[in-house]
Amino acid sequence: MGGNKKVSWTDADAQCPFFISEYKRTASVSCEGHDQDTRISIRFKNLRARDRFMGHYCCKVSGYRSCPYYSFLTMFKYNGD
Repeated sequence: MGGNKKVSWTDADAQCPFFISEYKRTASVSCEGHDQDTRISIRFKNLRARDRFMGHYCCKVSGYRSCPYYSFLTMFKYNGD
């Protein structure tokens, strides 16, 4: 009965346009920063927390728009000075 719910995510699964990469070794996700010379690095306590975040935000077409980092980057890159 377990269903087909994915529990581990990779770069290839990402849908968010700001996503750069995921890192299993450091349980982190890297996204574009506010300009071309910066990145946002989000570090998690463990891989399970990172995979939950990626499954909820990075890897869902309907999810990444509700990500707080996506909202910040969209506002800053497209509405800022």
